[in-house]
Amino acid sequence: MAGKMRLFKLIVIGDGGVGKTCLVIQLVQNHFVETYDPTIEDSYRKQVLIDKEASIIEVLDTAGQEEYTALRDQWIRDSEAAVLVYSVTSRQSFERINKFNQQLLRVKESASSHSIFGSATTLDMATPKAPLPVMLVANKADREDEREVTTAEGFALARELQCMFVESSAKSCINVEKAFYDLVRELRLQQRSAVIADKIKVPVPPERTNRNGRTRKVYFGSFSSLLRLLPGFKVNLREEYRHDVAHQLAIDKVLVQAARLNDIKAVKKCLTNGANPNAQSGSEGSALQAAAVLGHSKIVRLLLENGAAPNAKGPREMTALQAAAAEGHRDVVSILLKAGADVNTTSSLHGTALLAAASRGQVEVARLLIKYRADVNAKGGQYGNALQAAAVVGKLEMVSTLLDAGASHHARGEGDCTALQATCNAGHANLARLLLDRGSDINARPGRFGTALQAANDSSRFDVFNLLLSYGADVAVLSPQPSAEQVNRNQGSNSTIQAPDIENGEGAAEPSTRLASPHSSEPTFPVVDSCSIPVVSYGLMRDNAAGDTEPQCSNAATPRSPSQNQSNLPNAANPLPPRTNYHLPTHTRFLSYSQDPTTPLVDKPEHSLSRTGEQTPAWKTSALSNGHLRSRSLNLSHHMYTVAIICPMAVELAPVEAMLDVLHPNLPTSRLDHNVYSFGSLGEHNVVIAVMPGIGTNSSAVVATQLLHDFPSIRFTLLVGIGGGIPDDENDIRLGDVVVSRPTNIFGGVVQYDMGKCHPNGLFQRTGALRKPPPILSATVEKLRSRHLRDGTQITEHLVDMMTRFPKLMNVYSKPDSEHDRLFQDSCNHSAGQSCLECGPEHIVAREPRNNPDPKVHYGTIGSANALVRDSLTRNRLKQDSGIICVEMEAAGLMETFPCLVIRGICDYADSHKTKIWQPYAAAAAAAYMKEVLLMIPPKEIVRESRAIDVWI
Repeated sequence: MAGKMRLFKLIVIGDGGVGKTCLVIQLVQNHFVETYDPTIEDSYRKQVLIDKEASIIEVLDTAGQEEYTALRDQWIRDSEAAVLVYSVTSRQSFERINKFNQQLLRVKESASSHSIFGSATTLDMATPKAPLPVMLVANKADREDEREVTTAEGFALARELQCMFVESSAKSCINVEKAFYDLVRELRLQQRSAVIADKIKVPVPPERTNRNGRTRKVYFGSFSSLLRLLPGFKVNLREEYRHDVAHQLAIDKVLVQAARLNDIKAVKKCLTNGANPNAQSGSEGSALQAAAVLGHSKIVRLLLENGAAPNAKGPREMTALQAAAAEGHRDVVSILLKAGADVNTTSSLHGTALLAAASRGQVEVARLLIKYRADVNAKGGQYGNALQAAAVVGKLEMVSTLLDAGASHHARGEGDCTALQATCNAGHANLARLLLDRGSDINARPGRFGTALQAANDSSRFDVFNLLLSYGADVAVLSPQPSAEQVNRNQGSNSTIQAPDIENGEGAAEPSTRLASPHSSEPTFPVVDSCSIPVVSYGLMRDNAAGDTEPQCSNAATPRSPSQNQSNLPNAANPLPPRTNYHLPTHTRFLSYSQDPTTPLVDKPEHSLSRTGEQTPAWKTSALSNGHLRSRSLNLSHHMYTVAIICPMAVELAPVEAMLDVLHPNLPTSRLDHNVYSFGSLGEHNVVIAVMPGIGTNSSAVVATQLLHDFPSIRFTLLVGIGGGIPDDENDIRLGDVVVSRPTNIFGGVVQYDMGKCHPNGLFQRTGALRKPPPILSATVEKLRSRHLRDGTQITEHLVDMMTRFPKLMNVYSKPDSEHDRLFQDSCNHSAGQSCLECGPEHIVAREPRNNPDPKVHYGTIGSANALVRDSLTRNRLKQDSGIICVEMEAAGLMETFPCLVIRGICDYADSHKTKIWQPYAAAAAAAYMKEVLLMIPPKEIVRESRAIDVWI
């Protein structure tokens, strides 16, 4: 299908550092690149749907530096349209646009006057050549405070250059698609208006005659018309045009186009009439390379049979084998290998065929190449080696295949990084675990991203960071070593407290202190480390009279008496954690920060309990157990949040926020949006959390609609909170259990039981049906359900982790005693103003105690309405009529406007004995299940889903 689509070749030109690469990657891969590396040449392809017409965009990202001017000429010749980029924060980049435009015009005019057909080819002057479409892009428009070039200046320059103009922001994803899509529209318009645009006059020998015996000259309206006229001649064109360079070049180019279009008849005609199968045609290379990259196996086989060279390189030094391997065309790769293609041919830009396959995650192709003795440790390409390419891309099966074939863990690729360091920077926890299990050195010499732990820390990858600590990563690498000048300056400071040397047994020694005199007129300043961030001491645990412990704040900027300082310093009864923990820098993203950056850190209990019951040393968990990972420097845009969570009440919001790995700064919302949001990340997902102003389906519908308009990249939502359970013999639902909406043959997982018609005979007929959850959520729930059957849930583990990080939640969200879980008979109604203790034990339904205290997860239909159910008879009727196992009051307002999965913790039995004792724990259990769901969904799968605003509203 791709072979029939129109390919548009665009080039991006501009000064260095204006954000060309960020624009291209935002267009092609839908994310913003935080780090900047100067580009030399990168090519990206993307299949797009523009105005209901599918096309392929090939974008060439070029270097902006002066030393690459000569290379830029060749890139311009191969392009059909250009994007000129400058930064609104750099007037120099704006002033250099004219220079880039002049280069565009010069190269294109030179290419027109010196055509590939030489002097024998002339252009029909009746149809002038269409101008090169150009889009002028003013990037970094989101940085208004740093703007140096006004919008009016941009429009004026665009009028002068006679081109289109748009202001964009790659970071905020503003007008990125518009810049490139408008160029494609312009190219389509030129193509449709240029009927027989370039007529090529090919000189014909005077003896040549047609069927009527008359001599004539032939004008080919296009290359395809040459093929149509070929059958009309009875002469041997191969012999007649043997020395005709213009004809040879023309028919060679037709051969390449025919191979690209998978037209085997046209290819055979060209080969029969003298086309050279090894001739190169512009950026597409030879016919063999054009067919290989698109997977046309029959064309590839035909060309090889007619003398095509399997190891010939194209204009970008890529062979047909490398091109086919990168695109995953296994049949074509097999044909080329059998025809003698060199499996280890390499190039500086693309590397070997195996490296090309690894960089695209083509596992089957990689296995075939390895079978033909591909070198798994060969170097080259942008990643350096195949293992590092697979590690960066995140293909677990590819990494395993390469390791099985003998790929070296210790080989260093691009940026002098090991595969482990590269995958930690990219945030692939499963790959990091595989590499560690297969023997990768966790503390290997740092490369471009530092050690593996530094890479995970600097890229805010919590799950990877946690994994590395559990494997024994050296935490000391996160501590910056002060310079001699800084040490001397600190020793002379009036607010310095010397840290004890724990490793040398000096933890109990009285440290030397030097504090400012209360009467001193000299100001006191906090000690500053090499990152210019105030150093704060640990808040140590102090024993009080009752035996409780509480953290003690110590502000380095506030002078205190020596006795006050010594009371908080280490002693035999109150030691510091190991030194590796003490020297964790305060700017590390994986330490807890409050809104005030000078709030001290708090030590945690000596050990934490893992799922297997093994004790983990405190030094491995202390950096992760201080509440949230708060990233103060993270600056995400509205477009970067793909998952929404909606909580009806505050008791449900708190545990959901506590389940997050990282809290993000707040973002502004539109004037009409009255929602209140929290932001963060869970695993590799950026999450926005909304709390409802009130309960009910109407309130939830309003919150969801406003949320979608402010966060257009949201794919789905999770409605997380509490609900009333409907137990029966089939579903032994207990308080604290979790109910998840699951579609059945009749309902989509949620039924609005109060929507319908009232008939004269008093009967109520329910009408309408709510939508099902999106397939990605339904599939994840089924996979998680299967895992629970095998291994059990992780709800309790997540709850323990939450309360370890947030000790204050333990008083509220701990599990109540089982004596508070009582299911009363239907005939026993609770009287107003009375306690359930007065209802009598004879009315309690006898149930077998559970062997497993962990919450159980139930799947089925959830009933939703604006009415609160507090009657056992109504509850049972809903169960009988619709098979409902849980009731709540918000889901029905979401399911029609939002792709949604409903998760409810059971806090009561929807009867007159409703209490609030179980609400906190039930809300926390639902939040823990929510975390399990999100951690199981790969972020790439979410990106592939349609945006909720495009599908559901």
